This record gives sequence, C-alpha cells and structure tokens, in this order.
Amino acid sequence: MKENSVTADREKKSSQVPAFDSPHSSDERTWAALAHASTLLNAATGMGGLIGAAVIWLTQKEKSAWVAFHGLQSLVFQAAQSLIVSLVVGVVWVVGFALSFITLGLGAIVAVPVMIMVMFLGLALMTGGLVYSLYGAYQVYEGREFRYIWIGDWVYQRSFETSETEPPDQVRGSKDKRQSDRHRSGK
Repeated sequence: MKENSVTADREKKSSQVPAFDSPHSSDERTWAALAHASTLLNAATGMGGLIGAAVIWLTQKEKSAWVAFHGLQSLVFQAAQSLIVSLVVGVVWVVGFALSFITLGLGAIVAVPVMIMVMFLGLALMTGGLVYSLYGAYQVYEGREFRYIWIGDWVYQRSFETSETEPPDQVRGSKDKRQSDRHRSGK
C-alpha cells in the first residue's frame, strides 16, 4: 500500500513539471548535438570527428543556420585542437630525438622523460577536448546555447557578420543583438 502512494506521489510531481520548451526542433537539436559528439570518432579513427562535423555542416547549412553554426564551430574546435596537440607533441619529439642523436645518447636521459610527459599531456588535452565537446553536445541537445571559448565567437563573426545571411536570434548572442539593434536604430 505504501509503495502505491510513493508511485502516486512521483506521478503527481512529474505531471507538475513544466514541459520542455525550446525554439529549435528535435531534429535541429539532434543534428547540433551530433556535430559536437562527432569528436568521439576522433578517439576511434583519429580524424573521423572532423569529417563528421564537416558533413553535418555541409549538409545542414541550407536547412538551419543554428545547426550549421554548431557544425562549423565543432569542426574548427576539433581541427584547432588536433593541430595544436600534434604540433606541440611533434616538435618536442623531433627536438628530443635530435638532442639524443647529437649528444650520442646522453641527451636521452632528459629528452625521453620530457617526450613521454608531453605525450601524456597531449592525451590529457585531447581527453579534455572530448569531454568539453560532449558537454557542448548535451547543452545543444537540451536546447541551450553553447559556444566554445574563443572559437565560438570567432566562427560566429566569420559566418554571419561577413555574409548577407541574417542569423536567427538563437545563434546571435545578447551582445550581438544589442549591437544589431543599435545599428538598426541608427545610433
């Protein structure tokens, strides 16, 4: 009997929760979330996430500016992250091998531990980027706005401020909206 009252209380509470309201359709939220979650493909294939984000951006840019924005910012984030980590790890390893070769192996005493440390640092950065992208996927799937630090604003400026396309209010940030309103009023 007590179990039935607990179930009834749960049902009553769940019926009191307001319905989720988002300006974006379920399909838009799914495509935007998949663009961010495509970073999971990088863990399995190395570069599959870049291809996934690019495909979503290219196929959805005519259908939804919001999805296109998330696809493009995910693509740029993944490319920047891969490039920076590859360059840093690659340069340290090349310098480490050169130092070891020039010093006839004595440099390896210092170089090898540093090379290994930098490799693990690169793996940690890639893992952090994966977590950050999955957080972005969760946010957009819930219908919330999400922008990668530095990259989101940069992509927005390159995508909408230089084109004739007027982005939907959901893509435009509050700062951009104020600037646009000021521009329209002639101030």
